[in-house]
Amino acid sequence: MKNDILGVIIIVILLAGFGLFLAYSPQAEPAFGPVELSGGSIMVEDQVSEEEIFLAVELVEPGFVSVHEAMGDAPGAMVAASELLPAGSYDRLLLTPVAPLMPGQIYITILHMDDGDGLFDLKLDKAVSVDGAVVRPSFKVSTTNTKE
Repeated sequence: MKNDILGVIIIVILLAGFGLFLAYSPQAEPAFGPVELSGGSIMVEDQVSEEEIFLAVELVEPGFVSVHEAMGDAPGAMVAASELLPAGSYDRLLLTPVAPLMPGQIYITILHMDDGDGLFDLKLDKAVSVDGAVVRPSFKVSTTNTKE
């Protein structure tokens, strides 16, 4: 009988410990959440070339710009990314897509802050948010008529 009572006490202690373990949740930063900065911007207009992307960028911290195909309002496959950009202003930054852009397709640009290693990693270099909004303007590629 003493063994039964001892067994019940051990089970109760283990269950209580497991409950405390489940209740404890450290407040970690979200893995994919943006990082709030005091500034940063991308200005991009609709593009006329399928093989070049021109944009104006301002960074308050070193970072990158990525360009993605739009899937509705969400960024899809990445089609271009800049090299590491030191903090500063870039009036006519040129990015070269990995494949020609599709006329009429919408693309989303995203400003990212470098995680400190100088190499762009979509999973580690978080998107930049300014005043609570992620810096991610979109553009499309205009169809050009070269016969005129």
